[in-house]
Amino acid sequence: MPTMPLWLLIPVTVLSVWAVFLVTMGILRWWMKRSARWNGQGDLFNLLAASWLVANFLGIGTVALGVTPLLTLPLWLYAVWVGGNALSGAIPKASLGYSIAGIIIGLIPAMLTSGVIFALGGIVMAVLGVVPISESGAPLGVR
Repeated sequence: MPTMPLWLLIPVTVLSVWAVFLVTMGILRWWMKRSARWNGQGDLFNLLAASWLVANFLGIGTVALGVTPLLTLPLWLYAVWVGGNALSGAIPKASLGYSIAGIIIGLIPAMLTSGVIFALGGIVMAVLGVVPISESGAPLGVR
């Protein structure tokens, strides 16, 4: 399977991280306003950015160092728990479970968005000729 060149991987990854963050934040904004748990006052963007920064970069860093994703699962679960604690601490009417549920509900479409962005990166690779396409339409070396 061909890998993305660095000049394409960096912008696709940055775009993907921002898309995941913004989609999750948009869904969390809706989720927290349900049942009048949050009145919309306060900066949800800064709260989420601060609560996810360290835990997510620990997970990303360990995967980049070659640790299998299954072994980093506790770090990702910890990141969701930290985000839930931050939300439930900042929004008194939102319980920890409600906050974690909102994060999980937000991550589902966010991951789909990330997949679409990386698929578009693959299309860009094919269009630019980085990945040669065979007569059958499949990349060379892929059966």
